[in-house]
Order: sequence, then structure tokens, then C-alpha cells
Amino acid sequence: TLHKKLSFVLNTPKYWLGITSLKTTSLTWRENMVAYNQSSHRELIPKRKKRPIFKPLLTNGFLLILALCTVFLNTSSINKFFIYEESGLQPARRMHESTVVRLRRLSNAQLPFATTANPAVRTNRRAQAVEKKRFAVVRTFSPNDSEKLVPSFDSWDVFPPCSSGFYSYYTIDLFLSYSQLLSSNAEAQSAVDEVIKKFTTTEGWGKCLNEVHVIEANIEPEFDLYEPASVQKNPLWVNGPNRQFIHSYRSIQQRNPKYEAMIALEPDSHPRIEDWLEGLLEEVEANAPLAILGSKYDGHSWDSFLDAVPLALLHHINGNAVYNISHPYLNLIVNELEEEQNTIFNSIPYDYRISQM
Repeated sequence: TLHKKLSFVLNTPKYWLGITSLKTTSLTWRENMVAYNQSSHRELIPKRKKRPIFKPLLTNGFLLILALCTVFLNTSSINKFFIYEESGLQPARRMHESTVVRLRRLSNAQLPFATTANPAVRTNRRAQAVEKKRFAVVRTFSPNDSEKLVPSFDSWDVFPPCSSGFYSYYTIDLFLSYSQLLSSNAEAQSAVDEVIKKFTTTEGWGKCLNEVHVIEANIEPEFDLYEPASVQKNPLWVNGPNRQFIHSYRSIQQRNPKYEAMIALEPDSHPRIEDWLEGLLEEVEANAPLAILGSKYDGHSWDSFLDAVPLALLHHINGNAVYNISHPYLNLIVNELEEEQNTIFNSIPYDYRISQM
């Protein structure tokens, strides 16, 4: 078998391997083909006079090794596109298409990936290569700030999220996350309807987004609390935002098709530059891989007692941030937040608690 492979290599046309001085037989390449056709597939290479090959091997060892590698690579890759007819040939005798071994091309439906013979598959492969990444923009609100929801999108008209419509590489969906059930609050339902109406306006910011979805956290009213004034008295003073964050996170994480990340925006956050969402996505790409992308507190309210501020609070990332919902480290953190629901740690805002962890 090795002799036959060597004979095939050494008699391959010079325009393929560039070797003309290593022939081991007196037959030319074309004569080999004719001889094989006359042999009725009994022998892959006809019998011929043996000549010593050790001298050429020593003299041209590098070229010979290169030729052998070429043959083996071609014979292994060719099997992806062709199968052999029932002609009695053994797998050990599979060779390049330039030989006279009769091959039958696979049908288009059987091709493993795109070729010129299957343009439909080639088109699908191109579509997969530029498959858009999916991001979820989450706008949280509760009964206490339902009236702020619609005005919070007015700034989007002044400072639109994008300037070129749908992104070439992203699919952005908007999620309106309500802390309770919309059916129990007419004002909240009306606010959601108004935002959806704004989204459908062709000249508005809706051109930057793909779809609008609604999330209902279904927190019981007596536990849907955010009362900073009761921080020293009520351990549930921040239970509402904590539970709503986890519910929104899990809701988006379990959707199909999958989202890359969740961009959390509270109703009191307003853009101040145009194309802010496009710029934010560029920041995500520039800092990937990441679990959380956001900013620390940059105000001056703590200046008078800065030395007394705990380190975790001083360096915590604000809740308005980008959360990579597929990151295993962030998933561990959210799991811990869920387990702490009935503990004293639930009295700590989720963004500050993440920093403590």
C-alpha cells in the first residue's frame, strides 16, 4: 500500500506537486490512467518494474514528505464531499479526485456545508455568520412611579438611542418590567399602552428597537416596598426592587432565542447624548468578556463623611448597568440573592449586596 501511494505521489503531474525528478516507473501519469482504465478496477496502479527509491528519498526527503502530506490531506478532506460507488474499492485506496477512481457526488441535501453546488446552504451559512446578538433593555417601574414611565421616554425623542435604525449586528428588545400585576393597576396599564404607542411611531425612537415585551413580577403589594426612610426600622424597606431585579433577570434569561445581556434602566435615568444605546453596545464589545458593566457613584453627597463609607458601598456598581445573563459568575451571584430572600441580607439593595459579595 505504501509503495502504491508513493507511486501515485511521484507520478502526479508537475503542475500539482511541482515534482518531476522523483519518478519510480517508466510510465507517465497519463499512461498510468490508461493502464488503470484497462485493468477493470482490479488494481489501482498497474504492475511495473521496481526501481530503488531510497536514493531519491534521501536526496529529496523534504519534497517527498510534503507530497505525502498533500495526498493524505486531500484524501481526508475529499471524503466530506464524495462517497464511493459500489465498485469493490477498499477505503485504503481512496485518493484525490484527480485519479480515475469513480466517485459519486453527494446530493445537495447531504452536503455538510456550503459549496458552489449548494447555493442555498451557502446563503444560510452566510446568514449564520452574521447572526445578530440579542440584547434586552429593561425599564423597571412600580405603582409608586407609574406616572414617571411615559415621561422617561420623552428624553429618548430628544436624544434617540440610535441614528441608523436597526443595528447591523444587534437585535434590541425593550422590556417594561412592572413590579406587580398590570391588571390590578389601571394607571400602570395605561402607561404601558402609551409607551407601546410611542414605539410604533415610525419617526420616533421605536426604529432602534425590535419588539416591546411586558414583564410582571407579581410581587404582593404589602411586600412591594421601597422606603429609604425606614431603613433602620423595616428590614423589607428595599424588598420590592430586590425581588423585581431577580424576576426580570430570570425572565429574560429563560427566553428563547437567548439574549446576550440585560441593560437595566430605572425610570429616573435619562440619556444626555444621542446614539447613547449604540455607544453603550460599543462599550460592551470593548470590555467583553464581562459579568457586569456599569459605573460607580460619582456624586458629592458623601464627601463630608467619605472616610466612614464602607469600601463595598464606595465602589459598588449602580443598578443601572449591563448584566451578562449568561456569565456563570453572575449566575452564582443571582443564585445567592435568591437564597438570601428571607434573611437579613435582603435588607441591603441588590447592587450594594453584589459589591459586598
